Amino acid sequence: MSFDINNSGPGVSDFILLKDLSEEGLLKNMKQRWEDGFIYTYIGNVIVSVNPYQPVNLYSKDIIELYRTNDTRDLPPHIYSLADITLRTMKYESQDQCIIISGESGSGKTEASKLIMEYIATIAGKNSRQVTVEHVKDQLLNSNPVLEAFGNAKTVRNDNSSRFGKYMDLQFDNNGNPSGGKINTYLLEKSRVVTQQANERNFHIFYQLLNGAEPALREKLKLKESAKYYKYLNETPDDIDDTNIDKDSLNKIINTMNSIGISYDDQYTLLEGIAAILHLGNIQFEVDEGGTTPGSKIVNNAAELLGINPNDLATALISRSINDYAGKTKKIIVPLDVEKAEFSRDALAKALYSYLFDFLIQKVNDQINSSGVDDSQKHVIGVLDIYGFEIFDKNSFEQLIINTCNEKLHQHFISYTLLSEREEYKRAGYSWDTNFYFSNQLERSKEMFQLIESKDKGIFALLDEECLMPVPSTSSFLNKLDRYHINHKYYDSFFWLKHYAGEVDYSIDDFVEKNNDTLHSDLVVALHSSNKETFRDLIPKSKIAKSSRVSRTPDTLGMQFRTSMSSLMKNVTSKTPHYIRCIKPNTTKSSNFFDESLCLAQCRYLGLLENIRARRQLPKYAVPIIQRTWRSYRAHRLLNGMKRSVTESGNDWINIKWEKEPANEKLKEAFNNLKYIYYREMVK
Repeated sequence: MSFDINNSGPGVSDFILLKDLSEEGLLKNMKQRWEDGFIYTYIGNVIVSVNPYQPVNLYSKDIIELYRTNDTRDLPPHIYSLADITLRTMKYESQDQCIIISGESGSGKTEASKLIMEYIATIAGKNSRQVTVEHVKDQLLNSNPVLEAFGNAKTVRNDNSSRFGKYMDLQFDNNGNPSGGKINTYLLEKSRVVTQQANERNFHIFYQLLNGAEPALREKLKLKESAKYYKYLNETPDDIDDTNIDKDSLNKIINTMNSIGISYDDQYTLLEGIAAILHLGNIQFEVDEGGTTPGSKIVNNAAELLGINPNDLATALISRSINDYAGKTKKIIVPLDVEKAEFSRDALAKALYSYLFDFLIQKVNDQINSSGVDDSQKHVIGVLDIYGFEIFDKNSFEQLIINTCNEKLHQHFISYTLLSEREEYKRAGYSWDTNFYFSNQLERSKEMFQLIESKDKGIFALLDEECLMPVPSTSSFLNKLDRYHINHKYYDSFFWLKHYAGEVDYSIDDFVEKNNDTLHSDLVVALHSSNKETFRDLIPKSKIAKSSRVSRTPDTLGMQFRTSMSSLMKNVTSKTPHYIRCIKPNTTKSSNFFDESLCLAQCRYLGLLENIRARRQLPKYAVPIIQRTWRSYRAHRLLNGMKRSVTESGNDWINIKWEKEPANEKLKEAFNNLKYIYYREMVK
């Protein structure tokens, strides 16, 4: 499809204007537009985007300029329209903004975030400090391939699935001039480092390193050429088949890091750390007369790359120091059996990868974060790209975390966008059905989070409690769940949860193991003893402080998730949100097959139909007509005035009694515009 300024596509370009307001009507309009190459449709100011799975000629500097210089009401639906309103609202109303991109894995969320950033960075450069804007734009966009290498992986749904949440801030000063940027990341799926589901892979960087490293680099890192030699990469047959990895992909990543400004030493630290993780995975433990011992040669490889004394690393892997609380200061060395030693090894590998990922993010931020500008003088536009709701054949602990996160974002979407609209109508004197769908959805969310997050009997609390047991077990955890929640309407025995997006059957066999993500203090001490300063600096200061004592309540993965989730929601809720709802048309990445049942399921859990109904709560079609005809920023500022003008003029759109002059002089222009729209629509 090519962009045509005079063609908004078949059907209606705003779902609010649907005559057949039903699931069938919604799908018919979506399918018709998608098949003709029109992948964007509005719901008021919300963008619905359907992945085309083919190149489309909708993005260029010329098209960006069209949306910058024209009222978007005169142009076809486009992601640039939302980006333009977001930028102007931030600039002229001095309010921090946030664009939340949601949808399933493979629906096009990451691509949408790239387009948003490209538009904002390009437009913000007009009449401002061009050098700064180009630098921030290039850094943010160029960082994507590197972040994808370290944060994306092949899943059963998507060959390039983001396994972390990425929140990007574009920073502006009080004059609206770009001053920098910052990337925050959330919920890295670090368990993928040590194990993957069938037909999935580890993070891309492992395969890129093995397939793309020059012989000299491979020798320095003591690596072989194929994934089949490494335990962390041969969990499934799909892992071992690495022949389709681009041999030049590592060079591309290195060139990108060079362009961002990451130094050679920092790049080598990242690759050393990745190689060390591969060697850690190959450490095997066996029992001899003296207890558990690791394979010495593999330990030596990992220890050398990390700059740690091999004996110190081996000791930390096969034993654990605990405090003798009776003696106060004495520590007791407890040998670990093979199973616990393997757990220690995997915990170290996951923690090390997480530290490396944070190190990479910090290096990117060092290049793009604004300096010399007081935080109080900054305004930001944030773009949140986070993995969507997941229902697989086997759903594990990672899916519970991901789906809980999406529950939170769905709740925020309802409470802010829709209930705030309802309250505005109430203030204007127009009644809104208090039993409307979204009120019920908010109540459902409240009950769901009570089930999942309650501090005493919630799912995460019970799981943490089980992890502290002398002999934690899956059966004991399941018994606790049934004991407290068997009568809960969103829970079924054997761990079925009824999420807003559908029922999910969780396989909890490894929940206890995955949640008990404790990196023992001995391993922290060993890593911090590295003779390489960069590896010592990788460890968060809080971890180093804790390593001096044994924590009775170590941070489980569930605890880490709740902390990260709290930080994310605090960030999101402090800004004015805008929404992009991404739809995956099929699971085969076909550009000519629209799977209606799959799309209907996504429309349901994204609440699209209810969103449309909510936007049509004013008498008849007042709001959709306003939003269709007055979508530009200038009219966006008048929209509230228009709504008040409608409600002040009468309760029935069909039988409005137009006054000669509006009651409020400030509404005169809005009133006259609305009157014109009204007569035009009545003629139609």
